This record gives sequence, C-alpha cells and structure tokens, in this order.
Amino acid sequence: MSSEHFTCPQCGSNEIVFVEVTGEYVCKRCGYVVYQANLDRSQEWRVFNEEKAEELNRSGPPHYLDNDFSTKIRTTKSTEGNKIDPSKYLRLSKWQNRISNPYSAAVLKKAINFISDVNSRVNCPKPIVEKTIELYKYVHKNKLVKGRQFEVEVLASFYLTCKMMNQPRSLEELSTASGVKKSELAKAYRELSWKLNVKLKATDELELFLLRLMNKLKLSGKTEKLAVSYLNLAKENKLTSGRSPISLAAACIYLALLNSGLPITQKEVARVSGITEVTLRNRCKELVEVAKLRGLNLRF
Repeated sequence: MSSEHFTCPQCGSNEIVFVEVTGEYVCKRCGYVVYQANLDRSQEWRVFNEEKAEELNRSGPPHYLDNDFSTKIRTTKSTEGNKIDPSKYLRLSKWQNRISNPYSAAVLKKAINFISDVNSRVNCPKPIVEKTIELYKYVHKNKLVKGRQFEVEVLASFYLTCKMMNQPRSLEELSTASGVKKSELAKAYRELSWKLNVKLKATDELELFLLRLMNKLKLSGKTEKLAVSYLNLAKENKLTSGRSPISLAAACIYLALLNSGLPITQKEVARVSGITEVTLRNRCKELVEVAKLRGLNLRF
C-alpha cells in the first residue's frame, strides 16, 4: 500500500513514511502512527551489489552454523567397501571441516552471546540480532575489519545492521551497553560501511531517532509537531552535517518541551537520549542561533 493514500488524522499532513521493520505508516511531521500493515517477510537487506546480495541472501529462518547442512564423513570405508586408512580418513575429515566451516563455531557462538547480551540493554527487534549474525559471518569470513578486537568487529556489524533495518542505535548507547570505546566502534563502522559500499542518509536516521525519543517521553501531539518543525529547521540550515543524529534529535525534543511550557530537565532528556548534558546544550544553542536568523525566538 502506498503511503500517498494516507493523511495524518493528528495534524492533517500527507507526508507519511513507511517504517519497514515495524510495518507502520508514520506521519513524518508529527510522528503519529497512521496505519500498521502486515510485515513483509521478504529479504530485509538493502542490496550493496549483486555479489554481496548473493552472500547475504537467504530464505526461511536464519541458520548460524554452516555445517548444519554439510554431509559428514562418518564411515571408515570407501564406496567399494574397502577400509580407508585411518590417517587418510583423519585428513579428509580435517579438510572437510575447513571447507564446510571456515570460521570457528566457538567464535560464532561467542558472537551470538555477545550480541544477545548487548541487545538485552538496547532492545532491538529479534530480526536485527539474526541479521547481525549473518553479516558478522560474512565480515569475519572475508576479513573486512582487520586488526580490531573481536567485540569491536561484532559490534560494528550490529551497529550497521541497526542502521540498515531502520532501527538505529547511537554510538553512545552501544558503547555503554558493551563496554567498547565509542571511538573504536566508530572507526570499525566507517571501515565496514566503506568496504561494503553502504551509504545511508543521515536525515533518515535523524527522523527515526526523533520518533524513538517521542515514544520514550510520551509527548503530546502539539509538542511532537513543534519538535518536528525544529528538526526541519535544522535540516534546512544543514545542521545535520557532522553532528550526532541522536544529539540533534534530543535538542529538538528538549526545545519543543521547553517552548511548550512543559517542565523537564536537561538531565532527563540527556539520560533518555544516552548523551551528555554538555552535548545537549551545544546542539540546543546551535538550533537557537539558526532560529534567530529566521526571526524566531526560541526559549532556552
């Protein structure tokens, strides 16, 4: 169903976007969920190129260990019934394991446990965990992220998957949840996205962060509309470039609450957003300055 068929009953806008993971049609202006569709069970990935699409493509539920499907050598006799020399049998088994399982099952199990533990703190939908494991297998097999700790490599795969599946989590959130340094995660992510040729729009991510914060803080329709207007102001004046999307979204939310006369502290908004109060204040100051140039006086 096309989003063009919807009008938001909350604010009357025709700017309706479809969020693939949740199956929801959401008003871009105020964040109201206009309609929830049945989820599409087809391939979730955005295709990088044909070769990588083949690598990541699957049907049905995910299988984490490739050797689940391999034919195992379980006999010491040949097809003619002759006994195979034990040393030869061991060599065949060894090479089969290398071919059928190019990465250690123990490493993969460790990756699954690590991501599951991180996700228990950041609450992503289950399909994101599944897709992260698929991506990590590809990354690990092809050695796309070199010279980095295991946790950094896995977390970079998780961070990229969240972005690709329209469920972004901030660097700050994942760093806090995992104990991995934010700077290390950022470097690994940049390297990974470059090698996979993944290009994501910062503005799309910004809108998704804004929706997340709106839902967390349970804003009124009026305040949500004001926050979206501040977000549009930031985009029009190119404040989105070189700034953390979550911090800019948090600034829009805080200023909307403040200018709606609703009591909330910078500390509370910063806590919910997973950023520092200093970062929040800096983004707010930038928005206020831009608003002044447009003849708007924002309370701050």
